[in-house]
Amino acid sequence: EGHSLTQFVRHCADHFLNSEHKEVRMEAARTCSRLLTPSIHLISGHAHVVSQTAVQVVADVLSKLLVVGTTDPDPDIRYCVLASLDERFDAHLAQAENLQALFVALNDQVFEIREL
Repeated sequence: EGHSLTQFVRHCADHFLNSEHKEVRMEAARTCSRLLTPSIHLISGHAHVVSQTAVQVVADVLSKLLVVGTTDPDPDIRYCVLASLDERFDAHLAQAENLQALFVALNDQVFEIREL
């Protein structure tokens, strides 16, 4: 069920995006963005039948991904997070609370990250 998947994604974001190990953070970012895809597709196409909880979980996890994508000390992690947020996420990234993080990413010290 989609609802339990979103809760699992929230759990992954809460526990692994802030790991002290680079590889764990990188895989958590990839996993969260991939696992959000079905929920984002469902929300985009059938917003009237999606629970408000699922919508909130997607927003929360995306917010956590953006925090990591703009504040992680390792540029590889920042790149991985921002590269994983492709056009499927556009409607969510266009929300005011997410745009500020994207503007921060535009000023990243690493050119390849700014280019994304």
